[in-house]
Amino acid sequence: MPNLELSASDMRDHGSLHLTVLKAEGRAVIDLLRDKTLGELMTDVLPGYLMERRWYAAKDSGIPTVGVANAISLALDSSGSDDAVILILDVTPERQPPRKYLLPVSILWDGEASASAILAEAQYGSSHGVLVDAFADDRFVRMLLARIGKDADTEPRSIPGLVFRRSALFNTIEQELAATSDIERTSAEQSNTSVRIGGMMLKGLRRLEPGIHPELEIGRFLTEVAGFRNAPALLGSVELVGPTGSVPTALCVLQALIPNQGDGWQYVIELLKIITNDHGDSATAEQRLFSLAQCLGKRTAELHHAFALDSEDVAFAPEPFQPNHLGDWTRDIRSSAGVILDALIQAGPRLDHAAQRLADRLLCRRQDLLMQIDALMPAKVDAKRTRIHGDYHLGQVLIARDDVFIIDFEGEPMRPLTERRGKHLPLRDVAGMLRSFQYAAASVMRGVPADEDAVVRLQACAGRMSTGFLETYAKAIRGCPSFPAGLAQATDLLRLFVIEKALYEIGYELANRPDWAGIPLAGVLAIVDGADTVSFSARSPNNTNPGHDNDQNANRG
Repeated sequence: MPNLELSASDMRDHGSLHLTVLKAEGRAVIDLLRDKTLGELMTDVLPGYLMERRWYAAKDSGIPTVGVANAISLALDSSGSDDAVILILDVTPERQPPRKYLLPVSILWDGEASASAILAEAQYGSSHGVLVDAFADDRFVRMLLARIGKDADTEPRSIPGLVFRRSALFNTIEQELAATSDIERTSAEQSNTSVRIGGMMLKGLRRLEPGIHPELEIGRFLTEVAGFRNAPALLGSVELVGPTGSVPTALCVLQALIPNQGDGWQYVIELLKIITNDHGDSATAEQRLFSLAQCLGKRTAELHHAFALDSEDVAFAPEPFQPNHLGDWTRDIRSSAGVILDALIQAGPRLDHAAQRLADRLLCRRQDLLMQIDALMPAKVDAKRTRIHGDYHLGQVLIARDDVFIIDFEGEPMRPLTERRGKHLPLRDVAGMLRSFQYAAASVMRGVPADEDAVVRLQACAGRMSTGFLETYAKAIRGCPSFPAGLAQATDLLRLFVIEKALYEIGYELANRPDWAGIPLAGVLAIVDGADTVSFSARSPNNTNPGHDNDQNANRG
């Protein structure tokens, strides 16, 4: 749907939206959640609404079946006359297990809302309004912040089924600002929903899974233990809780806002477009991109140093890489490759001609891909496992003047929560950023398909960014126990992680944007064909044992 502001009265005349009309038994949201109306909501409204949301992760499986697992009512004012309801949805895609999603809802009887936030029209007697995603309702956002800011022993902070927590950094001044500051929302949808209030950012976590959420625990660790300054400080949270002893489920995270000029993806895309324009200052644009890559290399290494600190918390203490970890990893990446390649066979009709040719080439190279995975997998790893970012790319960094800040530590949303909290080699993050450079260049190439010179310039620029990033990272990561002692092994592992990431991207694009599948397909083929020779330079300052590092078979299985 377009990002269009519509009032409740406008909605009745805007036929193109085809809104379902839900007749309520009262003005409160809870009055819509009765037998007949609840059935209409689950069958006629929610399935279609989910299919249009980027944060819904199974759009390739067709229209899902939707149920309501839990509904928690919250008063939006002291009188209790206005309310919101936090819905925990049971969403079952065809031929897949059910998944839980967060969707708070409220009714706007007189206000306006973005069309993308509107679920249905609400009618009570002569009153007409719209049922909306409550993250689009300022009253709901302010209510959450007020409850997070309450003292722990204050009764209004408690709501059955919910726990509100705040950190020591969420001070009185910020609480007062939250009650009066303007609320801003981004027009771009992501895997979660972010709302800006004054100097804070409230993030609603859409896909839910019981357990400790990495965004919360990593936020606490980086803020309170490691003192890492280039990530947003954790201020508070909202969690769903059940009976005593049950595992909580994170619903919202409150963080300090990082003043910025936008995310790294948009910044890089804009500069890459200048490079393709004969009338732009391409030399300046390329220098800015190279400087960004170097800054990213330094900050990424500092983050990995922070994760490698000795800690009494078992969730963050570095651990040796054991043989069983390598065995599990080998099986996982080979299994993932098999699943993705099988999915490519089924996806043929949904791919454009160019992507189909790439898919056919990769399918013909199936055994070569699996053999390369085996060849790059070492017999042992001379490095510690630590926590990592887990979903590291240009969209996960904010540009702040001449610096970058790293955000979104929840890991890859398609992976299970326990896996996202697991420890691994930080080189997996490095591979993610390298793939992001290539993705940005390939995305801009889509706009200049017939300009061979522009394509060459883009590819060369992405290559220089990768080199600058790796050289700076290798220098700054020196002495970190989670980085392999030998650069040959570090390079092999990096290439293996790049393959793993590109395969993941193929699966994501097949599920969400089949017309983009050609980008990761080309990435995997470049590695298999030997065209992508990403590596750490033998001249790196981290190369403390040249004899060992020049042995290209060191620790190779």
